[in-house]
Amino acid sequence: MLQTPLHSLYIHGGVKLIEASGYSLPNFFSSSDKEYIGAHTQAAITDRSYLGRIVLNGPDALDLLNRLSTNQLDYLPPGTGATTAITTNKGRLIDWVTVLQSENSVIVLTSAGRSKLVTDWIDKYTIVEEITTLDLTDSTAMIGVVGPMATDVLLSIFGSTVQLDRYGSTEVTWRDQPVVILRTDPFGLPNYDVIVDASHAEILWAQLLDANIEKPAIPMGAATSEILRVEAGVPLWGRELTESRNPLEAGLAGSISWTKGCYIGQEVVARLKTYDKVQRYLVGFSMDSNLTIEHATSLILNGTKVGFVT
Repeated sequence: MLQTPLHSLYIHGGVKLIEASGYSLPNFFSSSDKEYIGAHTQAAITDRSYLGRIVLNGPDALDLLNRLSTNQLDYLPPGTGATTAITTNKGRLIDWVTVLQSENSVIVLTSAGRSKLVTDWIDKYTIVEEITTLDLTDSTAMIGVVGPMATDVLLSIFGSTVQLDRYGSTEVTWRDQPVVILRTDPFGLPNYDVIVDASHAEILWAQLLDANIEKPAIPMGAATSEILRVEAGVPLWGRELTESRNPLEAGLAGSISWTKGCYIGQEVVARLKTYDKVQRYLVGFSMDSNLTIEHATSLILNGTKVGFVT
């Protein structure tokens, strides 16, 4: 399993670690109930360093991403962003990413373990465009601040410059270090991410938990983050998102523009929608049961398999 820059903090703190998204991450810091309530009523601090972080510089960055993915990106002004799917020429998923246009560059958040593949894909189609790509995944940490008091936590540490709308981004200086702050709200809750050099990750983690706010922030483990993800219906690479699926199967219609120009895989994706050829759909369901349901459990209706649990 891979390790995030906060790994030694977990080891010294005696936190139980589990495999999540290919990384060794804390299961819980306290309990799922306490962390879940904390994320919904105050602020929870969580390690999101497993997500890939790519920075694109150059005047053609947004235009190229627009031609390589499903959503309309070339109009994005600084301080805004969008989610988009990168697909093969057969319309299959390479990744579902978040693109944020800052004042000086474009930030791309990828799924866990996909940043190199996405970087290589962008480089493959960079021919005459003025673009440079830099994969920061291994050299930085990304710490999430989740919950209704998330803004208060960041204001107490970084000041008024962090009042962002969804998909907003800003760069601040903290302890003489450049820090990038993003807001993406993937769980239907306020959710900021702070990208910092890996060598300063533990210091920032401690300071965020120590923020001078009405209700102290609490640390949140990967298991509680997974509860929030499933509850919000957010697809994850390796579960709902795989190279064998297309964006419509994975519930990514909101990340597709049907009016923009061509992109790689566009004809296939458009044909699936036009002729109603999507064979399976990502849906949510609940049940009154205390049973533990494992990943890939089959769903049977009248003796016929109609789906499986992700």
